Amino acid sequence: MNSAPDPRARYTYHETTSFGARRRARLTRRLVDSVLPSLRPGDDVLEVGAGRGELARELLARGARYRAVEPSTELRARLEALGVEVIDAVVPPIPAADKSLDLVHSMDVVEHMLHYEQAIGFLEDVFRVLRPGGHVSIVAPNFDTLGWVFFAWEYQHGFVTNRARLVGLLKDTGFEPVRSLCFLGAAGLGRARFLDRALAHLALPLVTSRPFCGLVRGLHSDELLFRVHKNFCDHVAVVGRKPA
Repeated sequence: MNSAPDPRARYTYHETTSFGARRRARLTRRLVDSVLPSLRPGDDVLEVGAGRGELARELLARGARYRAVEPSTELRARLEALGVEVIDAVVPPIPAADKSLDLVHSMDVVEHMLHYEQAIGFLEDVFRVLRPGGHVSIVAPNFDTLGWVFFAWEYQHGFVTNRARLVGLLKDTGFEPVRSLCFLGAAGLGRARFLDRALAHLALPLVTSRPFCGLVRGLHSDELLFRVHKNFCDHVAVVGRKPA
């Protein structure tokens, strides 16, 4: 008898605006150039939760051997249409052999885990599948600046993510933290970090404040409010290295 499908198979993303699509593509390029570890053509990369395929397009164009894990039926179909090798699975466990990968990446995934034990289990399994000297990179919403909005739109959010908690996860699962930073947009991954952080700590509290959100909702513009928060979500990125 077949078991019931995992609820994450039914997870549906809202369509991005043209602005949002361009922003995510630009952000992905900057992530690869300035945050992720240097990759050589032929390196084995697994992305957990590949979403709409921004990283897939970027890494395939650079010659990486890229595969994805994606439980969402809708998103998996989109990725396969791009010619991406996609594994239908929910992690952990990660569907890969021991010491077989050079990089495991996830963006907007860890915060969907139920609690810290599940997050630790995920990182322990990442450690298992990485080759010595391999890297893990995690990008997740920054609770420190988002506050209650972290939970407002995404009923699936369970594990609170910020810089300190993610770095702690890396250390407790055997990784050497090599990079950690917060960013609101692509500029925050380059030379405009000061401006990016100023916007995150000065402007973001305004658009996430309950009075502002209540006003917009009172004008029956809930969908607009969601898109504003989605397009200007502050994130934290951490990179860890498996000891050689």
